[in-house]
Amino acid sequence: MGNLSNRSIHSVFGCPTQAETTVIEFSDSATVVELMPNEVYRFTATQDCYIDLDESGSVTAVDADGVLVFGNVPEMFSTTGKNYFLAVIRKSADGDLHVTRMLTRGN
Repeated sequence: MGNLSNRSIHSVFGCPTQAETTVIEFSDSATVVELMPNEVYRFTATQDCYIDLDESGSVTAVDADGVLVFGNVPEMFSTTGKNYFLAVIRKSADGDLHVTRMLTRGN
């Protein structure tokens, strides 16, 4: 794979674009969407929420044991060949999760 320390942030994480952004509304019941496998995504929520990346499209069990995503703090996540279904649920207030697939030289 090589040494990542001499590579630019863009070549490691990619570049965000509006065309690759999906806005997912979340509330007190889980919302599940399918992402592309083996991709890097930036998640930014308008409110605190919990997420889970799973290999099953029927996952609805995301709860306080999920990964906490803080409102207005961008987070980078990578899907795998198996875990590319995203489930999201609110922590205490409804909001939107902006999910942006990062474009790299390979796509």
